[in-house]
Order: sequence, then structure tokens, then C-alpha cells
Amino acid sequence: MKKRIAIIGSRKLACDVLNWVKNSSKVEIVGGFPPPFNGWWQDEFKATLEDNQIPVYNDLDLLLNEKIDVVFSINFWKKIEAEQINRVKVGIINIHHSYLLKYKGRYSTSWAILNARKLNCWEHGSTLHYIDEKLDEGKIIDSWKCVITEDDTAETLFDKV
Repeated sequence: MKKRIAIIGSRKLACDVLNWVKNSSKVEIVGGFPPPFNGWWQDEFKATLEDNQIPVYNDLDLLLNEKIDVVFSINFWKKIEAEQINRVKVGIINIHHSYLLKYKGRYSTSWAILNARKLNCWEHGSTLHYIDEKLDEGKIIDSWKCVITEDDTAETLFDKV
């Protein structure tokens, strides 16, 4: 039996994950939730969903009504409530741009750069973890780190991680 999954998020990474899993015989992508706003970046996630004939949702609660086994949160822009998390059979897995969840919430690359210079801590990364009621504190699945350079900006570091 195929696992029913959804992808919520934005940017190229969400598109890459969708394109990676879409042909798997083990999953059915039941829908996606792209950003309802225009960011400063060119976001193609909605178009990628539409090009692959995957239903596009503009409300997380409506998407969660689809009895989903796993949700992948990739560059999602807001906190997910406990009631919503509990509606997903296996859980919601998040990719958060912070090594071992050192920086919580948004703008983690900016904080990493500021603290690299202030505290002489020149590493940052990404963490794959389950979402729970607390912001960016769920059980860690894996984490990866990279070096912050003097030339890095929030955007270049975001692209690295």
C-alpha cells in the first residue's frame, strides 16, 4: 500500500523534493501547499505542483483532510499548530536551516552569520526533524553542517544549506 504524502513549502528545494519522490511506487502525493504570497525570491513550487497534476491547496486544514501519512515541510513559512500535527498519521517532517536546530524559527542564516562574527562560530547547516508543538525542537532525524565564510550573505548561506 502506498504512503499518502503531502508537501508544504516553497522555493527550489520543495520542487526538487517533489520531483524526487513523484515517480516512487511507494508514495502517492495527494497535494501540496505553496506560498499564498509573493516573496523576494522566484517561487515555482505552485507551478511544479500544477505541471505534475498534483492538487494545489491554499489552506493547510483542507489539505490535512486528505488522510495523509506523512507531510514534508520544506521552507514552510509559519508554525504548524499541535492539532494539525496530530492529524498526520506518521508525522510532519521538516527541513530546517540550522545545524542540530541551534537557531529556531525564521532568519536562521542571518543569525548564524551574525554569531559567526560575534562568537567565532563559523558553521551552519540543515536539520531534518519531526515537527512537534514547540518550534524547531522535534526529534532529529539527521543534520548536516557547512562552513560559513567571510563572504557569505544570508542568501548565499541559505543556498548552501
